[in-house]
Amino acid sequence: MKLSLSVVAVALLLAFTSAVAAPCFKYGRPVEITGTLEAHTYPGPPNFASIKAGDKPLNYFRLALFAPACATALPSSVEYVSVSDVLYVQLVLMQPGYNQLRPFLGKVVTLKGTLFSPIDAFHQEFLLLNNVSLVKRQR
Repeated sequence: MKLSLSVVAVALLLAFTSAVAAPCFKYGRPVEITGTLEAHTYPGPPNFASIKAGDKPLNYFRLALFAPACATALPSSVEYVSVSDVLYVQLVLMQPGYNQLRPFLGKVVTLKGTLFSPIDAFHQEFLLLNNVSLVKRQR
C-alpha cells in the first residue's frame, strides 16, 4: 500500500512539474509568452551598476514568468546564445507600446514578439522581446 501511494505521489509531482514548466524558446521567430506585466527600474548610465551610487534610473516593462524559461542558441551565432532559468523578459517598447500596456501592469498578459539576447548595457535581462503586441489579458 505504501509503495502504491509513493508511486502515485511521484506521478502527481511529475505531472505538476511538467504542467508549469516553461518552454524553451527559439530566437528569430515569433513567440507568445505569458506572465505578469511589471514595471522595473534598472541602473543606467554612466556605470549601469547602482542607482544609489549615482547611476541614472531607467524604467522598463518586463514580463515575470511563472516558471523558469530557456532559449536555444542559433547555430553559428555569437549574438543569440543559449540561456536557461530565465525568470524575466525585458520588453523593448517605444512610447506607444508603453501607453498600450500600462493599464495591464500587475496583470497576467500574453504577449507576442521576437526574442533576442542582450547586446548592450541598456539590456538588463537575459532575454528581450521586440516587436511586442498584446495577444490577450486575464481579468
